[in-house]
Amino acid sequence: MIQEIIPAERHLPYTLITRLIFIHLLVFTCAYLIYGLISGHSLIPLPESLLRYDALNYADINNKGYSYNESIGSNVAFFPGFPYLWRFTGLGIYGISILNLILFLSGFYLLCRQFAQNKTEILIYLSLAPIFFMYVPYSEALFFLCAALLLIGLIKRNNAMVIPALFLCCLCRSVATIFVPAIIIMELLAV
Repeated sequence: MIQEIIPAERHLPYTLITRLIFIHLLVFTCAYLIYGLISGHSLIPLPESLLRYDALNYADINNKGYSYNESIGSNVAFFPGFPYLWRFTGLGIYGISILNLILFLSGFYLLCRQFAQNKTEILIYLSLAPIFFMYVPYSEALFFLCAALLLIGLIKRNNAMVIPALFLCCLCRSVATIFVPAIIIMELLAV
């Protein structure tokens, strides 16, 4: 059923997708550098500017594990996938940001190989403002890659890919209550 929606013969060549992603990154980097030089802002963000909001909780879990204190609060609402990946890699704030960029671009590349219909579509998706969250120390990039693997596994009807990808998605976000029923309903409708 899903195969009918996305015909296999309309896939873009891998080299074209890679070139588009590289060119977009190059243009984005040049624009960032020009803006930084003209405005006088620092070209490299300070660690304090990267470690804000949820990134503080992920860093805290990475460094100390989960904790609960009645007066301060708790970080138990954050799922362990990203902070434990951060701990496992031993990367600093800049390193994990670069890893997030790699994770996002890997997931984006895989999705483009499977779904992209034209060059404009790829460039528009890469230019959306929320993509910023894929470059900072948040769990979005890891979740995006896992969700991309899940979608590709579902399209290819490859349970050996779907089950681990679903598990990894659930380690990154609270998606079990949404993804599991959605997959069950989709499978029931596809029969």
